[in-house]
Amino acid sequence: MECAPTTYWDSPYCGAQPKLSLHFVRKRDFLSILQNVSINLENPTDETMENRLELTNDSTEENVAELSAALKNLKPEEKILIKAKGDFDAVMTPFQNQNWGKYDWLPLSISSEEWSGYLIAKPGGFTSIVQIMESHHKHCDSTYVHAENVLGEGKNDLGKELMRSFIWNMELHFAREETILFPAFEEKTGMTSGPTQVMRVEHEQIRGVLKEVSDCLNEGNWQRIFDLSEAMLILIAQHNSKEENVLYPATDKYLDREADDIARKLQLLKQI
Repeated sequence: MECAPTTYWDSPYCGAQPKLSLHFVRKRDFLSILQNVSINLENPTDETMENRLELTNDSTEENVAELSAALKNLKPEEKILIKAKGDFDAVMTPFQNQNWGKYDWLPLSISSEEWSGYLIAKPGGFTSIVQIMESHHKHCDSTYVHAENVLGEGKNDLGKELMRSFIWNMELHFAREETILFPAFEEKTGMTSGPTQVMRVEHEQIRGVLKEVSDCLNEGNWQRIFDLSEAMLILIAQHNSKEENVLYPATDKYLDREADDIARKLQLLKQI
């Protein structure tokens, strides 16, 4: 078994199937932790929300300029909800080129017809793989917390919308890793059966639970979603911990010169 020179590869996760040891974490404690470390999502359908921007210009250049101006007016860590119709790449690619490192982008949904998400000001520099991928972990976490809370309040339509955004973001996150990050890391290190393979296996485990949650949404079986949540959240938390503590830092280190270009691609990936 070939392993790169880092302590991670000497761990039980190197070349092995993941062994899940579910710690005794109460869900209410876990959700409280998530709420403390994640951004608070606003209701994306709330027309009274002040900090929002709808891009309605026919000109792509005008939309890019309006988005750049909105970013410039944000305070550090302040966020604004962006909603737009049309081609996501046509706006966000030139916007990224002009403002790289000054913001975080957390999508809610992206389709060929329309797209939406949160733009967060990051004036201190936000260009690393670690920063972008860890932030998206937290975005997925907080989207789920909000969705479950809303469903628990009986707001079924909004709860379904948020839960579907959570599932979509999880699949987007897996796609970022499986189509961009993992292949680049494997090519650079020569490893194809090490930690990235373990992460792929865990992705499939999580996908199995997400599929059941999606089925429950279609059936209107909210209680089953609540029943699934504790095991799912712990599974995701353990998976994320492995990536954040070792794998992401390793990719920043070993990809070196390619890391900046890969980080840009990760941030704007829209296809699942």
